Amino acid sequence: MCTESHALDALGIAHEHAFCSETWEPAIRCIRAMAKRPKTLYRDVTEREADRAPDVDLYVCGFPCQPNSVMNLHREQGEEDTRRDPMAKALEYIKNKRPKYWVLENVTGIMHVGKGAVWRALVDALDALEGYAWDYRVLDPCKHANSPQSRPRVYLVGKRDSTTPIEWPRSSIDDFDHPRPLLTTLTTTLDHPRPPSTTLTTFDHSTANKLLRTA
Repeated sequence: MCTESHALDALGIAHEHAFCSETWEPAIRCIRAMAKRPKTLYRDVTEREADRAPDVDLYVCGFPCQPNSVMNLHREQGEEDTRRDPMAKALEYIKNKRPKYWVLENVTGIMHVGKGAVWRALVDALDALEGYAWDYRVLDPCKHANSPQSRPRVYLVGKRDSTTPIEWPRSSIDDFDHPRPLLTTLTTTLDHPRPPSTTLTTFDHSTANKLLRTA
């Protein structure tokens, strides 16, 4: 859904959206409706040739999370799942195109699925990238971004400049000197003025209020 481009816009960082990959038609329609569309839209990322993809300064990839979810932790499929192929393609892109910065994101289950084999393979592959410093953290938008949703994800961040450390946001829980309490709630989010052209589709105010009353 090109959320990385939306995030850069929200931060006021000027950028060009070079490319993205998406196969789900509803998501593709949303991408095409964006004010800042990607210059190139790939479909199946596993069919993308890394050498022919555009060069970028910042590469962001959130590969499929289903095979790494807690629902799959005890399945025998282990690390054999074709839905992990996009992860290999992301590593291939970083290795071949060497962006200045990269961000990979997935559910925290990736650290445990297959008895940790998938995570160890990913860590080994990132350690093998020459000239990169990288680190990872589990971040939750509820704790780190003032968002009324607890959605912990593991973020892996790398950069070619290894002279300075990677800085991570502090949470409202572990930063006692500068606490960041959650100021945004579901109600204030739904009540926030929206442009006339936007809607909440079938999940409107009345639906949300019913859910809040029954919660």
